[in-house]
Amino acid sequence: MRDAFRALARHRFLTARQLAVAVGVPAERLDDVLRAFVAEGLLVALDGSGDAPQTAFALTRPGVAFLARSGEAVPPRAVVPKRATYTLAHELGVNDLAIALERLHARGATQLLDWQTARERIADVTHLNVKGRVVRVPLVADALAVFGTSRGRTGLLVEIDMGTVSATRMRTKYAGYHAWWKDGGPARRLGLAATRVLTIASTRRRMERLRAIACEAVPPGGSALFWFLSADAVDPEKPERLLDPVARVARAGDDTPRTLFAAAAAGA
Repeated sequence: MRDAFRALARHRFLTARQLAVAVGVPAERLDDVLRAFVAEGLLVALDGSGDAPQTAFALTRPGVAFLARSGEAVPPRAVVPKRATYTLAHELGVNDLAIALERLHARGATQLLDWQTARERIADVTHLNVKGRVVRVPLVADALAVFGTSRGRTGLLVEIDMGTVSATRMRTKYAGYHAWWKDGGPARRLGLAATRVLTIASTRRRMERLRAIACEAVPPGGSALFWFLSADAVDPEKPERLLDPVARVARAGDDTPRTLFAAAAAGA
């Protein structure tokens, strides 16, 4: 269970299924144990909202203290349940990708050098000239994954899209990312010369809509800075799916399925 607590410390929220994959224990054996820790006050159970709500688990303050006593150098912050339930589905989408990447790294299929979700580590801002007016565009990705490749380090800035953001806002965000990239933002802010922006969409239909929006945001033909996946391609139980040609890029007329890890750098 110490491994389970460490996994919860890394990812903040995990369902029994996600945690089972992360620590290599059958989910049906883990659920009752997690409920017992909830009863003891070491974990809190969080119920999400929506059509298919999921229950996730997180460390409480006593759970954080338990982990600290077991030798963790920097204990994580406890989760605030009332705040957490509003963004639970979104956070679990981030964690699906994190666990899948961790498993690929453990198998030697990829070299995951770093995984960051802290806003203060990866957020930035850029400015766009819109009809003669300067518009400030915050760029707050959900995660940053850094990989080692034969060409050096490369990064994926991850955006988890739940289908709730308007087309106008997404177009501005993509235009902002492109302007930031052209201005050397990845090297300046992240220390990475090679960086792509990966959007994981809630459905395949939404993925195609976002691809079209990204193309519109960078006329005349889009940019290979922007990569897209449908959420069904991200499965912690089957991480090898990410090695298949399941990704798309935002270039007009380019519908070729791509392997996410084939490209070490983004192109305009």
